[in-house]
Amino acid sequence: EGVVEGIVRAVKVCVESEWVHFTAMQVLQNLCNTKSLCPEVYRKGSVVTILSSMWLMIDHEELLKSACWVLSCLAFSTNTATRVSMCREGAVKGVVAALRECQDHVGVVFTGCSALSNFARSEGAHPRMVDADVVPVLVEAIEEHRGNQGILMVALRALVLLSVDDVALYEMKRLSILSTCTLLTGSIPPKTAAHREALQLKKCLTKHRIECLLF
Repeated sequence: EGVVEGIVRAVKVCVESEWVHFTAMQVLQNLCNTKSLCPEVYRKGSVVTILSSMWLMIDHEELLKSACWVLSCLAFSTNTATRVSMCREGAVKGVVAALRECQDHVGVVFTGCSALSNFARSEGAHPRMVDADVVPVLVEAIEEHRGNQGILMVALRALVLLSVDDVALYEMKRLSILSTCTLLTGSIPPKTAAHREALQLKKCLTKHRIECLLF
């Protein structure tokens, strides 16, 4: 009791301490590994603190990895209203910034794409996600990490979920993600989660292309 409030206060007081910011993210990560604690962590105002740490320590890869993991857990364990509220607070923009800053860091890319996938579970969050340039960042993650099935799984799943949004679909078409999916379905081992997501995204994009031709 009082742990999250203590973290929030510590980050505010020790705003220039890299150690405090990093330790705060690790503690929040440990708390959020217990799903039942996530709603309480969110209610205590942790998102503003997380984002503050991310922006102030944008070059600290391990901190960003922990921060993205916390946001992923919160997005997974809460409801649509909370996901939309987190987007409004800037959570998705923070994750996108982390992915752009650390595209070569496997840990940041996996947790960041996982967070985006969980936010995309709520269609109400899609407009803000599209506005935050989520689609290009996800496509870049897929292109840069074709050999990492974990990253492919969460990044492709995020795109599958976003494919119900017309603007997101247009972005995917512009970035030729259908061609990428075709290549991936031929290179990823079949019957894996990443392969299933690639097939599902290819199906969504192909259906959309056929509908455009018909209408």
